[in-house]
Amino acid sequence: MNSLKKTMLAFVLLLIVAAGVLAIWWDSKTHEMYQDSFQSSYNYEISIKTNETLDNLTLYLPLPVLNGSSSIGEEFVTRDFYESSPGWNFSLVDTMYGPMLSVETETLRPVYRSRPIPISDEPGSESPEAAVNESGSYSEKTPILVPVDFYASQTSDSIIDTRYPLGNEPVLRPKFNLTESEDTVTIQPPEGIDPQYYDYEGLIFARYEASSNADVEIHISVEGFNEGWELGWTSNDYRDSVDATLTGPQDGWVSAEGNLVTGDGVYKE
Repeated sequence: MNSLKKTMLAFVLLLIVAAGVLAIWWDSKTHEMYQDSFQSSYNYEISIKTNETLDNLTLYLPLPVLNGSSSIGEEFVTRDFYESSPGWNFSLVDTMYGPMLSVETETLRPVYRSRPIPISDEPGSESPEAAVNESGSYSEKTPILVPVDFYASQTSDSIIDTRYPLGNEPVLRPKFNLTESEDTVTIQPPEGIDPQYYDYEGLIFARYEASSNADVEIHISVEGFNEGWELGWTSNDYRDSVDATLTGPQDGWVSAEGNLVTGDGVYKE
C-alpha cells in the first residue's frame, strides 16, 4: 500500500514538473513568435473631397512632426504619386506654425460614382458586372462623392511610444488648446484597454478659386502602431487626425478640428 502511494505521489510530482516545463517552453515559444513577427510603423493619410471644381488649388496641411522636422513628410514628397494623380505637386514648406506639406494642383474636379452592386449569395446566381459609372456631378445614378486620397507609410526600428506620443513621437502640428476629452465611443473597449482621448484646434492654409456653393472636406491623419503575432495579432497604437470643412473660395488660414487618441490596444508589460 505504501509502495502504491509512493508511486502515485511520484507520478503526480512528475506531472507537476512536466506541466511546469511545458508552461515555460510554451511561454518562451509564444514570446519568440511575438518577437519574430513584431513590427512598428507609421501611416500618414490625406483625403480631399469637393462637390465643385476648384481652380489654382494650394493647401498647407499638417505634418507628423517631432523635434521640428518630419521624416514622414520627407518620404511623402519623394513618393511618385504622379502616375495615378497627374498634375499634383508636393513639397515641404516652412510656415510660421512650423513645417507643413504643400499640396498644389491647377484644377480639382469632383468625381461621383455609382453605388456598388450587391453580390447575391444564392447558389447558382451570377455575379453582376463590376462596371462603375462616373460623372462630374451628383445624380441618382452617381450619388457617391469620391475623395482624392494620398498615403505614405514608414517603418520604425524601435518600439513606438503609443501611450505617450506627445514629445516622443511624430504628431500632427500645429496644435492649439489641447484638452483631454470624454470617451465618445459607443462600444466600450475590453477590460484592460484604456485609451486616452484629446481634442485640439489645428490649422490648414487653403487658397483656391471656386463657386460659393463649393463644399470641401479635408482629412489628415497619422497613426503609429506596434503589432506582433501571439496566437493572433496583438497591437497598440496612437491616432492623430485633423478635419476641416470649407465653403466657397478660400485664401488664408482656417481652423480645423483635431482629435488625438493614445494608448489604444494591448500592451505586453
